[in-house]
Amino acid sequence: MSIKFRWAQVCTLSTVALFGCDREIEVEDPEPVPAAIACEGADAITQIWTPTRRADLDTALQQQPGEWPQQLLAILDARVGSNAQVWRRNYLRACEQGERKAQRCLDMQAWELDAIVELATTHPEHAASMWAEIDAVLRDADACDARQEPSFDAPSLSPRVGREWASLRLLLNASDYVAVDNTVRALEGDETVGQTPAYALPITASKVVVALSKGDADQANAALGQAEALAASLGPRAQMTVAQAQAFAASSRGDVPAAMVALDQSVAAARAQEDPWLLFLQLRNIGRVKVQLGDGAGAIEPLAEAISLSTRLAGAENPHTAEVQISLAQAQLGLDRVETGYDLLTQARDSFVNTLGPDHPQTVASVEAIGQLFMAAGRPGEAQYAYLDLLEIYGDLYGPKDWHTAMVKLALGDSLMAMEQHEGARTMYMEALVPLVQSLGADHRAAIQTSIHLGIAELALGNLDAAGDHCRRSVDLVKALAPGDPLIAEAKACAEQLGAAKPSKPKRPR
Repeated sequence: MSIKFRWAQVCTLSTVALFGCDREIEVEDPEPVPAAIACEGADAITQIWTPTRRADLDTALQQQPGEWPQQLLAILDARVGSNAQVWRRNYLRACEQGERKAQRCLDMQAWELDAIVELATTHPEHAASMWAEIDAVLRDADACDARQEPSFDAPSLSPRVGREWASLRLLLNASDYVAVDNTVRALEGDETVGQTPAYALPITASKVVVALSKGDADQANAALGQAEALAASLGPRAQMTVAQAQAFAASSRGDVPAAMVALDQSVAAARAQEDPWLLFLQLRNIGRVKVQLGDGAGAIEPLAEAISLSTRLAGAENPHTAEVQISLAQAQLGLDRVETGYDLLTQARDSFVNTLGPDHPQTVASVEAIGQLFMAAGRPGEAQYAYLDLLEIYGDLYGPKDWHTAMVKLALGDSLMAMEQHEGARTMYMEALVPLVQSLGADHRAAIQTSIHLGIAELALGNLDAAGDHCRRSVDLVKALAPGDPLIAEAKACAEQLGAAKPSKPKRPR
């Protein structure tokens, strides 16, 4: 069995190094730079968040449907507006006093903001996946003075290279592996990056993921070996980066026990550090994986601890808290604790609505999860209300005849069928089928599934001729699916029910 990691579960490969890896070998001090030149970095935020760049970002985000893009833009405005002067004051003090570690820490915060603005402007389709990074913009400007991670002693990067380096994690979160590959190649050409283990480690770990996404196990193993060699000259925090890469590689070859050992090691390493956000990420990751493996009981403890941490660090309604609540709800569902799971999902949905907007993809995903929760628990009546909410959201976003809206109608039809409301279910299936076929193709799984379910609904209503058209067509279409696909059995059952429902022909007299 292979763990299907979303990159969000292993994005700490770059996060760990981004916020520092304890070094056992210090980087040689660079040549002294005149303070007048070095302290020019204090103007980085105003150079990044200019009226022109903000306007360009606003224009790009308007290409995305819904109200959430403007809400994200408002969050950026608020974060920069309330923290930019604090960041500048701290940068000037660190620069003037020669506190290079604090200076690098602040540099990295600026690079992160620059990367977010650049990527969301050039690829606005990735903006929704960046909510966590947008929420964290300049959040720790005051903390850089107190943080002592030796990797902040690493040489500085040019603003362009720093932005590319920070964008690596954003692209990994968005699973844009082509862009990740291009970014890695560009970064490898920078001398400072290549010669500084604190920068080179997350880039090499990213190469593991890119190689695995291409199915190139040999290249992935070579990159993993390079990452392990780089980490050998760094402190314990670097072991989290390597452990995440090892877990990803193990899951790709179906070695679940090895993947879990690696994830356990990453949690143990995080507990030895002073950064609670690092521990939060590791707990969230291992909890999610255990949910995917069906180990609901094992997932509860790390997910509950992650929720406790994020609530203390950022508040009960913070999106980080809500995100983990969804995973914990899935774990509770696996243990048949339906009410507990529903309460968690409702809290998560409300938090996303309040912080990211009612139509943000994370909000929509939480509503969809509520519907799936109740369908799996055999309570289609409650699921129906969630799907009606989704129908309204998607109708406003895409229109009543779009395939996105049609997918919700398919789910709503299934909930109605489960309640034996066959007439309403048939209406939903009929309204869903044409947009799905036109947009996705008649051989798409969603279109085939809708046709099968429409045939079953027609059977339940006694419309045998209409049922026959859909059942027979579905039997032909599922032949192209992979063996064992559940739709094959559904199509067969549709045809068998049709055969049983048809009256037998009278025998001809001899």
